[in-house]
Amino acid sequence: MKFVFIINPIAGKGQFQKELPKIIQGFCTNEKISWEIYITKSIHDALIFVKNYPKNQTVRFYAVGGDGTLNEVINGAMNHGNCEVGFFPCGSGNDFARIFQNPEYFLDLKRQLNATTHQIDLIKANHSYAINMCNMGLDAQTAADVHRFTKFMPGTMAYSVSLLNSLVHKMGFDATVTLDDEEVIKGTFILATFANGIAYGGGYYSAPKAEYDDGLMDVCLIQPVSRLIIAKLLNAYKNGQHLSDERFKKYMLYRRCKKVVVETTKPQMLCIDGEFITSAQNTMEIIPKAIPLLLPQGATIAKIT
Repeated sequence: MKFVFIINPIAGKGQFQKELPKIIQGFCTNEKISWEIYITKSIHDALIFVKNYPKNQTVRFYAVGGDGTLNEVINGAMNHGNCEVGFFPCGSGNDFARIFQNPEYFLDLKRQLNATTHQIDLIKANHSYAINMCNMGLDAQTAADVHRFTKFMPGTMAYSVSLLNSLVHKMGFDATVTLDDEEVIKGTFILATFANGIAYGGGYYSAPKAEYDDGLMDVCLIQPVSRLIIAKLLNAYKNGQHLSDERFKKYMLYRRCKKVVVETTKPQMLCIDGEFITSAQNTMEIIPKAIPLLLPQGATIAKIT
């Protein structure tokens, strides 16, 4: 077994990544562990590195960075095969890690090297894979613009500022949403999330009941609502209270399914774990038990109430 650490040097503030190589070298040398460090040089570099990594040995790939780095490693691993995937969440948002209690365990090298594997689902979104969440509408535009603010403020605050900026522009897209080839929903929506994980945007819990290994995705569709109502409801949505808050009933559709097809009258941006494509037809489908995820020693699932 070889342990390969793919480090994004500019994720988050970059401080954790500066210290980690020395720790890896010392610990792995003492424990006689076969290891390798790869520093990414550009966008999609992690995906290409993992995809093309020699397949003649079993490998543990660790994504060291944010959700975007993890997404690239996951997509590379799905093209590689004989491997397991872990992650050190040190980006600006680290939303997939919010599934777990004690997220600091994911930054502990000893716990990571003693990790166990758990088969988890992925969302296949057109020709890519998402480990956490896909978004359309207001959320996607906000995510596309958030990099303008992350250099000045923490991830959650940056997302909130980007959201306020997006609210200035026209909201809403017309769509036909087909769930599991059975239920058809037609309407106008200001945002849509398709979730395997529970949060996005540095801590917006749009799918607080989602489970990453149940063979289902959680779909949340929000119909048009005034900016004043958004301001009143935003905090409840952010905290994952919208599923039980009566105020959301007339604006929200929430479903759980295996497959979603979204057809829009005009091409729309789809955010896939922070990666973006634009299309008038998007298909998202759960791939059950798609990949072995490494859970550091002691990591457990968080329960959102």
